[in-house]
Parts: sequence; C-alpha cells; structure tokens
Amino acid sequence: MNDGTRRVSTTLRVATLVIVGPVIVQVIHRRISGPQYEDDVEEQVIRQMIEEMASKITWVDRVTWLCFAVALALLFVLLLR
Repeated sequence: MNDGTRRVSTTLRVATLVIVGPVIVQVIHRRISGPQYEDDVEEQVIRQMIEEMASKITWVDRVTWLCFAVALALLFVLLLR
C-alpha cells in the first residue's frame, strides 16, 4: 500500500509541474519584460517621432562633432610628443 501511494504522489507532483510550470514561467516573463512598446499606440507614435528626429543631423551637430574630432586629434598629438 505504501508503494502505491508513493507512485500516485510522485505522479501527481509531476503532473502538477507539467501543467502549472509553463503558466508560472509565462507570468514571471511578463513581469520581468514589462510593458511592450508595440502594445501601446501612443508609445509607438512617440518612438516613430524620435526615430525621425534622430535621422536628421543639423549643421550644428556636424560642427560640434567636427570640433570634438579636432580636439581629440590635437590631444593625441600633444600626448604623443
């Protein structure tokens, strides 16, 4: 009788893990990953606006990066002297 009880107990534990396990993993994954941007229309519009602005480089940005590049080159020249 004791051996049969162990088999049923073990079988029920495994069945519970097989049935409930994926549900628990999915709940934990949703909590960790947080809200998705594709789900919210407003977030998607904001992301699209940011991408459009990021692709447009103004002349001020170009001059700023050119100044940084020249300053970095001069710094390397002074350090290698």
